[in-house]
Amino acid sequence: MFGLIKLAIRLTILALALFAFFTVPLGEKTLYQHVSGLLSTEEAKELGRELKGATQKLGDAIQEGRSANAQVEDTN
Repeated sequence: MFGLIKLAIRLTILALALFAFFTVPLGEKTLYQHVSGLLSTEEAKELGRELKGATQKLGDAIQEGRSANAQVEDTN
């Protein structure tokens, strides 16, 4: 019973936060419009490309590590 009440409170808070994010103006724009403008800059796009490359390298390194571990386990 208390779990449902907690869930309802959390969902209400989330709904209010989303409402504020998309509708309440901060100056001439809403927070969503500010964030959208920031993320559309060339610097943000470059950061996204660099993060994508770094995560790809990390994923490859993890895969290589798993492959090496599997080969070691096979020889034991």
